[in-house]
Amino acid sequence: MDTKFAGFSRRDLVYSCINGHDLLVAVLTPEIIQERPPAQYPVLVHWHGGGFITGHRTYAPWWPNCLVPNPKPQPSTRTFLPLAVSSQRFLELALSHNAIIISPDHRLLPEANGTDVLADVASFTSWLADQLPALAAREAWPASPDLSRVATIGASSGGYLAMQIALLFPERVAVKAIISVCAPLNDVSSGTAVPRGHRRILGCWPPPPRQAEAVIREYIRSIKPGAVRSEGDPVDMWPMLLSMAQQGWLPRFLGVKKNPQLDLTQTLDKVDSIPPLWISHSEQDSIIPVECSTEFDKAVANRFPESPLLLTVKPGDHMWTDALNMSEPWVQEGCDFINQFWV
Repeated sequence: MDTKFAGFSRRDLVYSCINGHDLLVAVLTPEIIQERPPAQYPVLVHWHGGGFITGHRTYAPWWPNCLVPNPKPQPSTRTFLPLAVSSQRFLELALSHNAIIISPDHRLLPEANGTDVLADVASFTSWLADQLPALAAREAWPASPDLSRVATIGASSGGYLAMQIALLFPERVAVKAIISVCAPLNDVSSGTAVPRGHRRILGCWPPPPRQAEAVIREYIRSIKPGAVRSEGDPVDMWPMLLSMAQQGWLPRFLGVKKNPQLDLTQTLDKVDSIPPLWISHSEQDSIIPVECSTEFDKAVANRFPESPLLLTVKPGDHMWTDALNMSEPWVQEGCDFINQFWV
């Protein structure tokens, strides 16, 4: 296991199977609580990023660079920092709260589409609500998940899925708080649906538009019927990811027009409530425009004016590149906000 997961024990479990392909979920439990008398602990459901086309449940470099407690957290520590550089720090959040991290894979585009991904979210939610507690009881886990204290977190495409699980399946898992980082929450103004010209994306030049289209179409032609992919190497998929971002293929791959549930703003109109929500986004995001978050924030405020909502927009590119200081006022504001609802 990657050294970034030091301090956790890990179980890899199957939550679904598609065409003979197992969809896996990693359960990361702080080792310190394994030695204590049996008890229940809060749960942090983590959805990985990667533009829906790459990454996996424990791809350490892309775990959210966020929510950092003090460097050596004590049991009483409740302060943690969003959006910093070291992915190790996200894991320290769970350690500081003695939380169990549950991180699922899902089918990846373009072999799958958005409806397939939502089906995986539904399957995972059923597994989380029904099978995981039974498994923990049957195997007498010393640290078992407390499903009355669930928060969801995701960065980039993972932030979108963190939102979907909370909105679509509240009767299965009552999410207490959502943390979305640089996610494509609002399709209407996202800028992900149309080409935005040849430009640097995350500091890199993607292929010129015609070549980018060729990269995408060649990959599509190479897909074998019935193929299922739930893990992707970001190095191998990087040209595809840059081409997709530049050419505005994400909504097409997802199939947004074919399934209204894929549009979070439409879903807002159909739900009765939304959990407390912290949305954060980098102001100069070159892959997912900041309007994806600011417009969704407006939609939530209009639909649920009484629901706790915090929007944080700070300078920087996608997922930020500069470390943040624990003393920054907006960081403390976010800490205080989240602490009211999850643990």
